[in-house]
Amino acid sequence: MDLLRTVSEEKEAFLLYLRVERGRAEHTVHAYASDLEDFARWLSSCDCRRRSEESPPREVWREAVAAYLESLSERGLRPTTAKRRIAALRAFTRYLEENGRLPEDVLREVRGPKRDVGLPRVLGESEVLALIESVRGSDPLSLRDRALFELLYSSGLRVSELVGLTFSAIHWEGEFLRFIGKGDKERVVPFGRAAADALRRYLEFGRPALAARGQKAGGRPSDRVFLNARGRPLTRQGFWKILRERARAAGIAKALSPHTLRHSFATHLLARGADLRVVQELLGHADVRTTQIYTHVVREAAWEVFRRAHPRA
Repeated sequence: MDLLRTVSEEKEAFLLYLRVERGRAEHTVHAYASDLEDFARWLSSCDCRRRSEESPPREVWREAVAAYLESLSERGLRPTTAKRRIAALRAFTRYLEENGRLPEDVLREVRGPKRDVGLPRVLGESEVLALIESVRGSDPLSLRDRALFELLYSSGLRVSELVGLTFSAIHWEGEFLRFIGKGDKERVVPFGRAAADALRRYLEFGRPALAARGQKAGGRPSDRVFLNARGRPLTRQGFWKILRERARAAGIAKALSPHTLRHSFATHLLARGADLRVVQELLGHADVRTTQIYTHVVREAAWEVFRRAHPRA
């Protein structure tokens, strides 16, 4: 399913439906039009529109909208704006469902922000180590999960970048990943020795077995590095499930999101003295103000240590 084409083809009819059949105010219609245009611009610059044709429309749409909401947070949009964006997408998908273009309840499990965005949830360094070290098996899925966690924490990738990683993006000699984003803008991300070792073990001993499962089931070969248990490209939701299950097994009770290790990556770098502009570059933030939220996390942690340790705090 080509999401960008669907938005382009159905947008004007949807806006007319809002005006005529639903009687929405003109400023609401203009706002929804702006929201759909923003969603379309985002789709044109990401991997979501190029998902496998084997994926059902419900899965493709949910994954795209969830990733889009993550991008709104990273761009520093206010929660009220993000709420309106998700409201526009919900109205648009309901319109498509009523006209037989989508299955029902496509966005039932997608949640927008409920309150003002606070500090991002992060794991402590010991918790990250516990999570990574808890994955020690030599079976294909354990090798994959170890590589996922090592690479995400080592590089601070967006989850969409992680699950969309292709072989051509990996540059072993310099130990970096290369992504091409909107406007042919290049993003180069380094990764460390631990991540390189885990990735090599997965590619040598884990991925071939997973790829064989996919081909045996009639699937087409994929250039995606990370595959699911059926040998198909791993999705963002699939990674979220892996993270929750592995964290629970490691004894980590915190509520985690797909971006938890990315947030932890940034926070730990700043806590160890990394320059804010360097962290901004590594994260791929266009505006340093987006990166500054992590300095507040570090400051809160410092104050907590002070309150616990100082005899007259």
